[in-house]
Amino acid sequence: MQNLESSFTTRAFLVLGTLLLSVTFAVASDTPPDPSLLPLLQQMVQEDPQAADTWRLIGRIHRSQGDHQQALDAFQQALTIQSDSAAAHHDLGRLLMEMGQADAAQNHFQMVKKYAPQSSYAQQLADDSLITLPDDGVVNAGFEITGETQSEIEQTAYEIQTFDGADDLDL
Repeated sequence: MQNLESSFTTRAFLVLGTLLLSVTFAVASDTPPDPSLLPLLQQMVQEDPQAADTWRLIGRIHRSQGDHQQALDAFQQALTIQSDSAAAHHDLGRLLMEMGQADAAQNHFQMVKKYAPQSSYAQQLADDSLITLPDDGVVNAGFEITGETQSEIEQTAYEIQTFDGADDLDL
């Protein structure tokens, strides 16, 4: 009996691990999650209704299946929980475009630009000419553009300090 329980536990962990990898990949990519995960995701939001990413995944599955109303409801729930989620704004905006609601979609695309202008979501929208990203000469941290031709790059200085003020004392 112990061997049977051990085998079941090992199998359960493997299934759970595979599921977590699938969900993690789906959250981090533009690929919709496997529709067979929908019952599990629905159970997850029953247990934790405040799980915004889970609501978003549910919306992505419904969108991939052409069920726009269910997708709309799920994305709106995700944004009710986490209103500054660039990913949820991106997904909802894409859905609204599919539904022919370009103006409403544009509002969500602007939220992506506002909350995460350096994100892959913002870049995708810019690549699709749905938003414009500023080309303000910003270079990666540690450097700034100077000069009229913007060809001279000067390293900037920085200082790391503690928050407790200990580095401010002259001992």
